[in-house]
Amino acid sequence: MVESSSMISTADFVKIKMFIGSLVDLSAIGPHALRMGLVQYGKRQQLEFRLDTHYKKDELLKKIKAMRELGGGTETGKALRYVSQLFDEGRPGVPQILIVVSEGRSQDEVADAADMLGHKGVIIYSIGIGSANSKQMARIGGSIKNKYHFLKDFDGLQPLSETLMFDICHMEGL
Repeated sequence: MVESSSMISTADFVKIKMFIGSLVDLSAIGPHALRMGLVQYGKRQQLEFRLDTHYKKDELLKKIKAMRELGGGTETGKALRYVSQLFDEGRPGVPQILIVVSEGRSQDEVADAADMLGHKGVIIYSIGIGSANSKQMARIGGSIKNKYHFLKDFDGLQPLSETLMFDICHMEGL
């Protein structure tokens, strides 16, 4: 789940897309392997692809490359609630993971939405960048070590991709 509000410059949105592309490249994608879904958000949410649709890396990379910024405000709580329903498509017994990337300060409440995902068993990695509200982003990622990252700028995303995928792929059940 990536923010694409008016807070994100076009150049930084390209870096977000490169980061997502790196996550895809570093993953074994398939119906019986890792599955990815993608939602971008600002004031509204846009589903780019579902967890149960694209199983080929080249398909995912084309979808990522074609993404355009949404603009507008930042409503992370609303986006978390939207994403929560998408995890109903997950496979039983397989860890459900959400990566949230944001530079903004959410204009709505994030705690209840993050808790709702936590009650579903979703593990949330939170990446706050630049002027992101560090308290909100830490609340989303929880207090679990290595689940919350704060980056000075968008250039820090690329090096983080390998660390994240290593952590995710070494979870029990993947």
